[in-house]
Amino acid sequence: DTDGRVIIWDVLQGTPIAALEDAFYAGFGSADGGARRMDSVRVPVRALAWSTARNLLLILLAPGYLLLWDYRSGGVVWRRDLGPSDSFDSMQTDPCDRRRVVLSTSQGAFAALRLDAPSVDKIKFQRFQAEISASGTLKCALPGTRDILLLLLQRELIAFDLEYGQPVASTSLPAGVPAFSSVLGSFGHFIADVSPLEAGIDALYCSHVDGSVSTWQRNQ
Repeated sequence: DTDGRVIIWDVLQGTPIAALEDAFYAGFGSADGGARRMDSVRVPVRALAWSTARNLLLILLAPGYLLLWDYRSGGVVWRRDLGPSDSFDSMQTDPCDRRRVVLSTSQGAFAALRLDAPSVDKIKFQRFQAEISASGTLKCALPGTRDILLLLLQRELIAFDLEYGQPVASTSLPAGVPAFSSVLGSFGHFIADVSPLEAGIDALYCSHVDGSVSTWQRNQ
């Protein structure tokens, strides 16, 4: 919540099973050599995502603090201060590989992380900047395809290659179609003896600001 509190609930029992009362203090309270005062301003939680294992929760705090919390043991496994240059407000994980994480800002900055071994700080980190208009927005999604990231602008959908650090394909909305809202999901075909991460994307499902849904198919 906005006070930096994270609670894991058992929805069947309707009771909490774990709580992190102050996520920033748990991860960064002693980073500057001392604990903060109890009456200091709390750091709000921006986003949550399950990552790498069922008991590990990735927590994004404003403006750019990231930590991995083991809710079973109560300990913080890994933490990173991403710096003051960007205020990340969104986080997504790859549904096919939860070691892969993407962070983004509405101003066009985005960062891709791969959490190979957080306990020993084996993390791949890449930061990029997309060109958007002053009134534009940016949302990102990992579609379950290796090294491909989807960038969703208000009226443009871009496939971005993380290995080469550049766009590889894009399409724009036809005139009269409402602006994009989010990527709902992706669909790919099955190839024998090939990982789903390598098979590619055949179709995308996107929502729009008016509540409508569109389907986008790959050109053969």
